[in-house]
Formats: sequence, C-alpha cells, structure tokens
Amino acid sequence: MAIDFEAIINKQAGEDGNIPAANVSKLASALSSAVGREFVAKERYNAKLDEVETLKSEKQTAEDNATTAGKWKDKYDKEHAAFEAYKSDAEAKATLAEVKAAYKKLLGEVGIDPKRHDVVIKATAFDGMKLDAEGKLEKADELKKQIETDWGDFKVSTRVQGRKVETPPHNDGATMTKADIYAKDDKGRYKMSTAERQKALAEHPEIMNT
Repeated sequence: MAIDFEAIINKQAGEDGNIPAANVSKLASALSSAVGREFVAKERYNAKLDEVETLKSEKQTAEDNATTAGKWKDKYDKEHAAFEAYKSDAEAKATLAEVKAAYKKLLGEVGIDPKRHDVVIKATAFDGMKLDAEGKLEKADELKKQIETDWGDFKVSTRVQGRKVETPPHNDGATMTKADIYAKDDKGRYKMSTAERQKALAEHPEIMNT
C-alpha cells in the first residue's frame, strides 16, 4: 500500500503551503511513523524532510535566542533601575544643597551672625522648602520671620559706634549701669534678651569701663 505523503504533509501545512513552526514536530513524527527517510525515494519528499529538519533547527535557535534575550533584558532592567535610583539620589542632594545655600542667604539678610550660619543650617529641617523659578526660596518672608523667632539671639548689631566722648549724652536722661544690663531674675535668667543687651551696650559704651 502506497503511503500518501502528500496527505500527511498537507495535513500539517498552512493555507500558503508552508509548515507552521508549531506543526513541525507533528509533521516529523507523522513522516517518521509512516516510513523511514531512507525509503523515501522521491526528491520532493526528501526536500520536505530537509525543510522539516531546518525548521526544527531554526525553532531551537529561536528559543535559545529568546532565552538569552530574556536574560539580557533582566540584566538591563536591574541596571537601569539602579541607575535611575542613583540619578534620583544625586538630583535630590543637589537640590538640597541649593536650598541650603538660599537659606544661608536669608540668614545673612536677617542679620544672623555668619559664624553661626553652619550651626543654624545643621539644626534646620529643610523638608518642604522649595526653590522658585529664580532659584529663591518660596515663602521667603515667612521663613525670615521664623528665623527671627528661632535664631534672633544670634543676630549681630550693625550699629556703627561713634567716637567715645567723656560724657555721652542720653536722650532719655536716664542712666544705665552694667548691673542693669546684666541683671537677672530670681531664677537666674537675664532680664534683658541678648539683642537688648547688645543694643544697650552699643548705646552706652561707657558702661564697659565701669
């Protein structure tokens, strides 16, 4: 009984006459079970068997390439994620440095002693502080008021002291002594704030000689 190779092949072939990759193994099994390759005399069937072997090889190569591509993709995804995290961290640090520089400028505008700037910076929480399009801190006026409240004792006097005279005039006619400036309450705290003491000493330099 003659083997209908055409029927076997057509059963696995698509509408265009080609063998889909998914049917390659099925066709190979069908042909092998029908008759061994060595008994197939007709060249057209030998050619089909060669095509089947080629397709099997290409299919395996494609699967191997897909596996390799998947590994490279996983490696790329991990390295890309690590780079994005590094870039985000670097940008955050750069932004924080700019915010601190702008805040330090505000300290100078308020009159905080430059020697105290680093101390104030270390003690300040910068969460929520942002720069505007011009590189200045948003809500700068509010921040200045807060600096005045929190760090007012660190302000330096900008008063220019004139030449000392023997009997400095007092506009209010009152006489202030060193004891008045450094007076303390019953709890041992100065009655005058640091700023008030600095102002009094600037206005009454003669006190330092008493």
